[in-house]
Amino acid sequence: MKLFILFSASILPTAYYNNLPVLPCLEYFDLQTETMCDIHSLSLILRCMPNLHQFIFTFISSHEISLYIDDMLDGHQWQQMLTSYVSHLETFDFLIGLFYTRPILNMDYIVHSFQYFVAHYDGWHMTIEHSRLIADESGEITKDII
Repeated sequence: MKLFILFSASILPTAYYNNLPVLPCLEYFDLQTETMCDIHSLSLILRCMPNLHQFIFTFISSHEISLYIDDMLDGHQWQQMLTSYVSHLETFDFLIGLFYTRPILNMDYIVHSFQYFVAHYDGWHMTIEHSRLIADESGEITKDII
């Protein structure tokens, strides 16, 4: 069964925040997005799933939709959200693809911000690959791992 959720947290009136529908039987949720996404919208979605056991989140970002990427890569924000709204969570897969040009991300900060997960979940590991796409004179695109 696929569940499609289409809403923007910024357009929800404040009165609706505490009256969102609850899906108590939902234990598995795989969210894949290539659109504008922010941590606040995700928290509204997850608070509707209090018995979630497995959450897979795939986020593809380009320069046009990267306004909230700093929050999305902050493990402290994820810790706050997941411990507040999905306390039964056993599996959390977090996959992000970044395709844009901007100053280099502070990889050390990103890794250290997720230390809570390393300490509290057996088998938690984090892999970050930083690469850039390069086009040669013929227009062929290759991946350069930094």
